Amino acid sequence: MKKSMSPQCGRCESKECRDGMDCFSQTSNHRQLYQDNHIAELHKAASAIEERYYGKETRLGEIILFAKELGYKKIGLAFCIGLSEEAKIIDEILSKYFEKAGLQKTDSIGINPTILRSMLDMKIAIASGKGGTGKTTIATNLAYSIAQMGKAVQYLDCDVEEPNGHIFLKPYIKETHDATITVPEVNTELCDGCGKCGQLCQYSAIICLKNTPLVFEQLCHSCGGCMLVCPTDAITETQKPIGFVDSGAADSVKFVQGRLNVGDVRSPTLIKKVKERTANDGLVIIDAPPGTSCPVIEAIKGADFCLLVTEPTPFGLNDLKLAVGMVRELKLPFAVVINRSGLGDEQVYQYCDKESIEIILEIPDDRRIAEAYSVGKMIIEVLPEYRNDFLRLYESISKRKAGQKV
Repeated sequence: MKKSMSPQCGRCESKECRDGMDCFSQTSNHRQLYQDNHIAELHKAASAIEERYYGKETRLGEIILFAKELGYKKIGLAFCIGLSEEAKIIDEILSKYFEKAGLQKTDSIGINPTILRSMLDMKIAIASGKGGTGKTTIATNLAYSIAQMGKAVQYLDCDVEEPNGHIFLKPYIKETHDATITVPEVNTELCDGCGKCGQLCQYSAIICLKNTPLVFEQLCHSCGGCMLVCPTDAITETQKPIGFVDSGAADSVKFVQGRLNVGDVRSPTLIKKVKERTANDGLVIIDAPPGTSCPVIEAIKGADFCLLVTEPTPFGLNDLKLAVGMVRELKLPFAVVINRSGLGDEQVYQYCDKESIEIILEIPDDRRIAEAYSVGKMIIEVLPEYRNDFLRLYESISKRKAGQKV
């Protein structure tokens, strides 16, 4: 290193400091810094701990020894709220060596945890016009981020044909219940072939052909009307399995999912059964099926707010328009999340601007996110800085629900 240059450790290839080379002493500006008694004391203590314990102690062990070398009696602990659980462990360790670890939460992310916990209990549905846009990515990361702040959170996977929230949340399933529906069963000995049942059924789930009743179970909506109008009491109801409802927990996130039997088409009915387990308090995140058909309607109806997840591509725009029409018809307040932003063109942004639709969050087209997804990891696991974005997302939605300006 030239004597006139300031040390640039990151670019140094020789690393002569390992052999005792004092690069900092070669520049007058750094020598002046070490004339400060406090800095000199820190430097001396740090050098002593490095020389004695490098490669022998953990980083936390070195910090404890460093503080003791300086004669400190107390040590403070500052941390991001998202690392609260880890901070508790560190606090317990530090408390063994110092009078008080001084556990102190910071609001560096700009969201006070007490305020966040007191925000409105509400149901947020995550939907999209097409599959593969990232609904589950948004839903799981949002649920887990908020739960880590101490808010009661429940995640409902209503994409019952292909539930995949469990891949990322990795819940412990405590109980599984069979999901069944009632369908008509006709006693042909009592039936007189009047056809009133078929005349009533709007779905043609039961008809009479030449005075012979036929039941199409997959079309049945379990209203029981055919049984009520039968003059001979020839129709009774029987239970038919359509799938399963699993309940459990993923750390502090309450978890419920539906699993539709292969070949069955009655997903709206199973979605109803999943939603029957909705918690009475806290935040509920509803991971809806893709599209805009009956299963989606069943999943998102009754929600307080709907997030429409899309991507900046022509396909994404086409299906976003359908989804926007759906939520407007249902009169649900909504906003748009753009996943993989930077991937395609500007048409989605232009459409949202024209329709006065707020884009409340953008997730960039980042290879690291894709790699995490491919191995079943959430964004906030590999890129913790995104936790703040999801917390602010919830804060914004909560303020809108409360009628506050954002």
